[in-house]
Amino acid sequence: MRLSVVLLVFNEELSIEDDIISISRNILDNFDDSELVIVEDYSSDNTYELCKKYESKKIRILRGKNRLGYRESLKTAIINSKYENIFFTESGTKYNFNEFMNFSTGYKNGTVFSGYRSPRYDNFSRRILTIGMNFLARGFFNFKFKDIDSGYKLLSRELYKKYYIDNWFFNDFGSAEMIIRMNEDKIKILEKKISYNQRPDESKQFSFLKIIRKSSKLILNLIKLKRHLKNL
Repeated sequence: MRLSVVLLVFNEELSIEDDIISISRNILDNFDDSELVIVEDYSSDNTYELCKKYESKKIRILRGKNRLGYRESLKTAIINSKYENIFFTESGTKYNFNEFMNFSTGYKNGTVFSGYRSPRYDNFSRRILTIGMNFLARGFFNFKFKDIDSGYKLLSRELYKKYYIDNWFFNDFGSAEMIIRMNEDKIKILEKKISYNQRPDESKQFSFLKIIRKSSKLILNLIKLKRHLKNL
């Protein structure tokens, strides 16, 4: 398999070197035609300098002149990737990349492999928000996926380019919206179990009020997306 690994990074000086080394050893070393594309989103700490230490033929560092945000960073990575298959993942040592070879077993171009995070060791409020999001999405779109917004996905570059579009409804759950759109078009999606860890800097808990606000916004966006897809 010819593979581009995409890693989005912002203020990850505590963990970025571990992620780069783990991806190199567990993924890049197993594929001759492979690369790691890091989009360093204008961090305010030493993340960029640490990334530059590992720049090579197989590891490319992209950085704009200002912050892009999650969605634009991912678009930048996809546009600049070389190979036809893309493994998208997140920084913060949240994922175990030694699971990738097992995760990717049976993958074929045109299908989507999406990680299902279990067990999860991140903080309670984030788990509650994710559980709620998946429950609502299943109700709105009548599917059985368990974890549509995980940052551990393997699919073709062409599918990414087709479905990661500009007129997006979700800001917080972009990966989830992509899966919803693909499922509506009958793209074959397979969930595979992966582990998920707490990041080293202890990601902040959401307040109850913030969870309510995010949930209300999510419901509104699910309604808009359902109407939009129905009218296509």
